Amino acid sequence: MNRVFRLFVFLSPILLTACGTGLYKVPTEEYRKEVKTLGVLPLLVDGNSTILHPQRDEIIAMLQRASAGRETRLVELLRKNKNYFDVRAVAAEPVSLASRLIKGSTLVTNRNQVSRQYQLDPQVLAELARSSVVDGLLIVILNGVEQEEKRWDRTPPDYLESRYNNILATAMVVNPAGKVFWEYPGTAGSAFLNLQYAAFDEAHFNKTEAVKVYFLSPEGVNRTLSEPDRSLFGQSDFPSLYRQTFEKLAGALATGLNEVLSRQLAKPAATTK
Repeated sequence: MNRVFRLFVFLSPILLTACGTGLYKVPTEEYRKEVKTLGVLPLLVDGNSTILHPQRDEIIAMLQRASAGRETRLVELLRKNKNYFDVRAVAAEPVSLASRLIKGSTLVTNRNQVSRQYQLDPQVLAELARSSVVDGLLIVILNGVEQEEKRWDRTPPDYLESRYNNILATAMVVNPAGKVFWEYPGTAGSAFLNLQYAAFDEAHFNKTEAVKVYFLSPEGVNRTLSEPDRSLFGQSDFPSLYRQTFEKLAGALATGLNEVLSRQLAKPAATTK
């Protein structure tokens, strides 16, 4: 039985947020030198990952349909950052590509955050890089994990600590030989989609502290995936979930590269005598 907890804290003017960040696996100077043209693969869905929804197959199909063709927006964002000679979409059918490319995965726990690391087929990577004429490939895989975490009521300080099933967006940049240059593990704190929720309102109206955890209905998942963007900068038909995810990825990739560029521009120009 899940019971609600109350956490009593003094409010601070500092807002703390949990977010996933990218990690360079090679020096950023080496990354900038080696990856001048970046290829962006279609978004892949790992149907073999931990997706526990009762309508599992339907949810996987929804993720595949909703993600089709979305990578073009990510290409646009990366081009705006101007960290590459070129950024281009890699043409491929995402469902068959996922089955050919993904050879396995390993769950990793770091500071109580669960993520997934992937083993990819180096021959498929080499073929994609060669056909698209790119130095590096950006791969984004939507995958399910289950982990212990806290979910907060809409009116804090109530929260429920339980096991929840989430969809993460795991990303990496690899070279044509399969060497990982950069990775973005994705974590529960920055999950792409929460498949479950704690029913605080139900417990409230039933006058009980026993809070149940439910899966979103397939209709709820579909509406969440397709919900149009309503950001502060205007409205758009592009889904909010994908915009937020792509902005995180593009921002995380740009951070280290912009620092390298700043250092290069700060160097004194060479003089000749």
